[in-house]
Amino acid sequence: MGLDQHRAQITGDWLDTETGEVKRGRVAPADRAGVRRFLERFRGQELEVALEATTGWRFVVEELRGIGAEVHLAEPAETAGLKGPKKRAKGDRADARHLRELLMIKRLPESWIPPDHILDLRARVRLRHTLSEQRGEWQQRIQATLYHHGCPQRRQLMVGDGREWLAAQPLPATAREQVTVALAMIGGIDRQMAPLDQELRAYARRQVGCKALMAHYGIGELTAVTILSELGDCTRFSSSRQAVRYAGLDITVYQSDQHRAPGHISRQGPPALRWALYEAAQVARRPGSPDRDYYMQAAERVGGNRACLSVARKLLKPAPGRLLPPRPRGRPRKTERPQRFPQRDHPIKHHVAGPGANPRVVDRSKAGRPRAHDPLSRQPCARTPDARSSSTPTTRTTRLTCGPCTSKEPLMSALTPVDPAAGGFHEGELEVQKRSGVATQAARLSRMLARGELRGGFAHFLTDRTFAVLTARDADGRLWTSSLSGLPGFLEPTSLTTLSIHAVPGPGDPLHELAPCQPVGLAAIEFATRGRVRVNGALSAATPQEVHVEVEQAYGNCPQYIQQRRVTPDRTAERHSMVRRGDHLGPEEVALIRGADTFFIGTAHPTRGADASHRGGPSGFVRVHDGELWWPDYTGNSMFNTLGNLAVDPTAALLFPDFSSGRTVQLSGMARVEWTTPGTAGDDDATGRLVRFTPDQVVAGRLLGARAEATVPYDDNPPLSGSPNRPAESHT
Repeated sequence: MGLDQHRAQITGDWLDTETGEVKRGRVAPADRAGVRRFLERFRGQELEVALEATTGWRFVVEELRGIGAEVHLAEPAETAGLKGPKKRAKGDRADARHLRELLMIKRLPESWIPPDHILDLRARVRLRHTLSEQRGEWQQRIQATLYHHGCPQRRQLMVGDGREWLAAQPLPATAREQVTVALAMIGGIDRQMAPLDQELRAYARRQVGCKALMAHYGIGELTAVTILSELGDCTRFSSSRQAVRYAGLDITVYQSDQHRAPGHISRQGPPALRWALYEAAQVARRPGSPDRDYYMQAAERVGGNRACLSVARKLLKPAPGRLLPPRPRGRPRKTERPQRFPQRDHPIKHHVAGPGANPRVVDRSKAGRPRAHDPLSRQPCARTPDARSSSTPTTRTTRLTCGPCTSKEPLMSALTPVDPAAGGFHEGELEVQKRSGVATQAARLSRMLARGELRGGFAHFLTDRTFAVLTARDADGRLWTSSLSGLPGFLEPTSLTTLSIHAVPGPGDPLHELAPCQPVGLAAIEFATRGRVRVNGALSAATPQEVHVEVEQAYGNCPQYIQQRRVTPDRTAERHSMVRRGDHLGPEEVALIRGADTFFIGTAHPTRGADASHRGGPSGFVRVHDGELWWPDYTGNSMFNTLGNLAVDPTAALLFPDFSSGRTVQLSGMARVEWTTPGTAGDDDATGRLVRFTPDQVVAGRLLGARAEATVPYDDNPPLSGSPNRPAESHT
């Protein structure tokens, strides 16, 4: 299908590959609701769509992905160039057909579709860049007014005594009015830019990739975050020439026979990226710059401005210490030449590429071939002994030497030693797997539970997340599950086995004051793409601002039953106001639980530690009856981590979030697994398994520091069966 998008209407042209029939359609008005109605006819079908990267493409791509379509974003200028120089009829239908035909013959010039958080970051960066340009324009108007009336030239009017000097100039009333309005506009822009600057600088100080960029001479906080947002995943560039061309720093050439016109920079790229690179290149003039000699040589030949442009282009070249990763040395093998060069774990890549991003980049590294340096290389941790130096390699003690523990509880003072040689599933998980008849399938997944390391995709995924849940115990030893949220980078893998969390549960949350030296479980989820990673380990340190986890296990889970929504941090919410604590559910809590399509459950094992897991389904899949909760257990990955823990220790903690209002219901109590006849009332997925939960403690309030837009339900949510909120039959 090809889509030609305009503000008033969207024209579609598609081909049914089974019947060969070509159809056309039009969406008017061209808003989200209209696009959703138009695409509903294609739900469940294999659909491949091409549309140009013009204004408004983002919501169309989101709706297309919501129905499972494969989306290709076309570069408008190159797409128009493929029509050829011959004059033809121009119309919306012809443009849609042109996109569809290019897609069919695999000649569509594609643009990269960034992840949602990069798009949001790019919007903030471009907003700041626009405000900065407007501020400069108003300053130029002031200078033009002064010169028009014969005032002496002076720079830096907005700093120092510049405003006093400006007020003392003899200007007529009309000119004074112009200056006054300009100063008022500059003041308003400064007030709008101040929080943006603060937010972007904090983001740069927190992001691993921005910190790597700031290690380059001349790149500061604002330029680093601008390069990150505009350049995106640099592995999509097969050469530095492509990156230079994308930035609009390449030199245009017009040559015919013996005539060659002098070239200019193309400026066909993000203006904010060119500004950031040029600002970084200007620092090359300083004596301490490593590019000082290069700049001086270029400045002697072509002048200072062109020399800065040369340095800016040099920053994008794949040389050691530059922004792009280096190419592997030597001529690539014949089978590898069509592929892009492997570029793993580069600081610009690892915080922009999420699950499913850039599927065309293939890592073709072979055994014995040099690979890029891993920025998260293993180093002995000060809080944990180096496992490799142990004289007994089959036993690893997880007691942490992070300082004296003040808690009197044995659980808080040390962890029970874990024997990784035992590996695989514990006795509770094996029991549930056997009873469910999936022991053979589960055995193939046992290697996922081995010693986990935050390398590659795990580190990338965690760094990009804005929402997670944490399972731990409070000062009284009671198990709770709480939410964590922040801008991308608040989950920071600082080594292969250490995860720093730059956020803590807010005041009023039962886990607000976390005690160190205890087992914890964390689940990081990207609702928009239905991706999730579970991290289990030990809490090695905790402060009022952040906590640090020594990782024991890290593995991904399938996207089943995750309701698609875009979750963003909400730092303006009053998260600690009106928190209710009790030992029973109130009417408001019952209503929230009955309407929930998502909740999180935390469990624990005596020797394997804590675990946090996600549960999802249609609204109403969690039933409440006489103060007790129960829900059907759906078909999953056959690992049964949660149900296995409950088979050994019935302690459990539930978290029900309301992403629209920020309200949460946190429950701590006891849970048990009940086995029923498959397909009985309430057994929605006919698995023969139900989970019943009896709460002992309830905490309810506006404790969710995140918000979400409209929800796209999971396609395969089992329909509700039986009478909702009534007790189900059980056969233990």
